[in-house]
Formats: sequence, structure tokens, C-alpha cells
Amino acid sequence: MNKLYFSEVRSILLALSAVPVLLSFVPAAHGLQQHREIEGPFESVRDMSAQCIACHRQQANEVLASTHWTWSRKAVINGESVPFGKNDSLAGFAIDVAANASRCTACHISSDRGNVNPKAPSPDALDCLVCHDTTGRYRLSSSPAPSSEPPFDLGVIARNVGRPNVKNCLICHFADCGLPSSPAENRLHPEPADIHMRADGGNFSCQTCHDGGHALFGHRSRADDSSSAGERCAGCHSGAPHDMAILNKHGESVSCRTCHIRVEGGGTPVLVGWNWIMAGRGVPVHLDTPGGRLRIRDRNGAETAINVEPVYLWDDGSDTAYRRGQRIQPGEMTVLQGPAPKSDRSKITPFRVMHATQLYDRKYRYLISPLLNADGPELFPADGPVSLAEDGMKALVLPYSGQYDYTATVRYKRISHGVAPAEQALGCLDCHGRSGRMNWAELGFDGDPWPNGLIMQEGGEQPGDAATNSGPPTRPPAETGTDASPPADDW
Repeated sequence: MNKLYFSEVRSILLALSAVPVLLSFVPAAHGLQQHREIEGPFESVRDMSAQCIACHRQQANEVLASTHWTWSRKAVINGESVPFGKNDSLAGFAIDVAANASRCTACHISSDRGNVNPKAPSPDALDCLVCHDTTGRYRLSSSPAPSSEPPFDLGVIARNVGRPNVKNCLICHFADCGLPSSPAENRLHPEPADIHMRADGGNFSCQTCHDGGHALFGHRSRADDSSSAGERCAGCHSGAPHDMAILNKHGESVSCRTCHIRVEGGGTPVLVGWNWIMAGRGVPVHLDTPGGRLRIRDRNGAETAINVEPVYLWDDGSDTAYRRGQRIQPGEMTVLQGPAPKSDRSKITPFRVMHATQLYDRKYRYLISPLLNADGPELFPADGPVSLAEDGMKALVLPYSGQYDYTATVRYKRISHGVAPAEQALGCLDCHGRSGRMNWAELGFDGDPWPNGLIMQEGGEQPGDAATNSGPPTRPPAETGTDASPPADDW
């Protein structure tokens, strides 16, 4: 990486709205003078929002048209451009959002937690405070009914609203599919894992990259001028940011994130698995680490880990995904979501793998979407899979045969956050050689495309000009694909 890294880093677009370790970075409460004049009292969040809309109706209308409200956007799924998102697809682990509204809408920017996406909504249905609170005291209501009689003074919070900070974003962009996988007890390191968010790096806020005002780009970023594998680094860095030509050449077939994100979960554990068989039956499992007590499994069967090494797959930004009612092969691994087959626009990209053991209907051979408990720490009903399956499939409006079993699933989630300082980027032998992290056969190569890596590990010659200027190998043949859309990794 060249010497201009830390000056250029202030504009890089790998946004950090999903880095959990930033919860400790909360700015002091502040408010504009006109907000200081708000009096109240307010009996509900909706009453408070009505006060906001009196001056900010245009902004409210922009939010209502954004993906943050609609939970839907166009994406290329299974080769077709279709509406895709929490509101019209199954979330995370084949969970129906509409059936589990009280769980899922805890992260919807609505004052009505019981309605996933009300049609023709009134602007005052927005929850303005969840994004604009600067006191750190506001909490989303977990009640399925509209918020009322909050346990805090809405007037005080309203007088201290301001621009969203990292903590506002992390209220929702924190766990996977609502699983409480990273509680405060699991936060091992106080500093952000991504150099762009650290005070000694870019000192970014989420809005540095995810701007667009109240239109809210969400997972999109302001410098999104490339659709190849969701690669947007060149929007702020140049297209050839390295001093060594070979590294710039790698950028033609390797995502920037592959080299610059060594691990995920560097400071706070991330979800790596969910075993439904263990839900409600086991006890939490903890590890004693130098950084503190680390929980690796909770009572719901959620499994977490830190410093997770990515897996690397070809990716052009489009996806394959399990859809409602799709038949499975119970003896095989069902892919819930992952990158589409390789196209000529694909790049080698880092992913987190999340395995699960979940229910399927033995007769109809499709996954069972569960009906979770409406509230409380226990997700699964006390009577186990019976009501979980019956009530869940009734809500999904698909027949349930009464016969269930368990099957293995896997989900591949793109990793976009956790960029390390330049000097900690992967080196040649992190990927090449016998101990390299790349699975070359799975990527379509006959073997390691850089034999010098093997020679070096055997104590032979060191890479010289020939190795430096030889360039990366020609990619394996690509499959014909459709134009890619922005990745669907946040749904």
C-alpha cells in the first residue's frame, strides 16, 4: 500500500455500519437550538414523530420511499432481477418476517412494531428517534403493539436529537436475523476493528460512505460506481493504489476486501452457526480468553466465534437464494444464500460461512419457517418443534404434513467491514503455498497458480522481478450470467 494510504483512507467507502465493537463510541448528547424549544409531554413515539413531521415532512417522505422502510429492492436472484428483501423474501434462516413481526420489526423504523410494512403509511408512523437520538437512552419497543407510555422522557430525547451516530445504526445493524449473538459481555476490545472507523485511521461515521440523506442508500454507498463484486473502494482510492504493479494487477480478479480484511469478528464475536436441535435444551457455553469471558453458544443454539478467517468464492454481486416452498434434497446441504455462479465480472471475495441445522417437512421436502416466541429471550416454544412447525407453516400459507426432521443448511455472507491497517494486509504466502488460505480447487484452478509460493516455503529462491511482474493467473472459464446487482448480503 502506498504512503498516501492514511490521507486517502478518509474517503474510502467501505462503510462500517455493521461493526458491533463500535457500541462504546457514543457522542455526547446535543441538539439544535430549535429542537431545544420542543416542550412535550409526549405519550407515545408516534406522538413524538408527529412533532418531527410538522417541520420535516419532505425528509419523512424520502424515508418512506427508502429500502430502510420498504425492506425491498431489486436484486439479481437465481438469475432473475426480482424484488428481494425482508418484506418479500424469507430472512436469514428461512424465517418468515410477516409471521414473526414482533421479532423482526424490532429493527424496523416504525412506531408500530406489529406491522412489518403498512400500506400507504402516514409519515408519523416513522420512528425518527431511533436514528436521531444522541442521548444513548432511547430504546426500541419490543412490544408488538404501537409504542405507548415509554419508560423514558421523550421530551428530553426530542430536545437532544441530531445527526445519526454509529450507535444509532448499530441498534439494528448488529446481529444476524435478530439473534442476540453479540451481547455486551462478548465485547472483548474497545477499539473498532476497522481502520476506517478508528481515530488513528479514517475516523469515519457510517454516513461517510452510506450517505444520500434521508433517501438512505443502506448497503449502497455514495461511491458505488462499480457493480463488479460490489467493489467500491476505487470510488475513493485510485484504480491502481499500490506501488507494486503485481498488486494492482491482482485487483482485476481479486476483491480489495480479500487482502485487506484478514478476519471477521476481531473485537466482538460474529454468528457462525445455529443449531435448532439445541435450542432451549442446552446451556450457554463460554470460553475463558485473555480478552475476557467469551460466550460461544447460547440457549437458542446460536454459535459465535471471534477472529473468523473468511472463505473465498467468486462473486459478481448477484446471488443464489432459497425461496419460499422450494424443494430440497434432505441428505445434501441446502444453500440459503450465496454468490451466483461465476461470471466474467466475478472477483475472489471474502465470505463468512454460517451453518445451521433446521427443520424441514419430510413429505413436501421444503424448509419449515418457524413461528418464534413473540418476545423474551427464548426464541422457541416450550413444546418444541410441533407448534413451531405447525404454526409457522400456517402463517407462511404452505401445507404442513405433520412430519418433520432436521437438515443441514449453509449461508454465505459477504464481508465488507473490518479492514485492517495497510501493513496488516495479506501477503503472498497468506494465500499461496502449502499453508495458504485459498482453496484453489474450489475456485476452479488446477493447483496453486503461483508455484513460487511453494518454492519459497521449501527454502528455495525468493521472489524477484520475475515473480513481481508476472501478474496473476488467467481466471478459470466463467459461466454466462446476468448483469449483477448490488449484493443482497444485508437481508
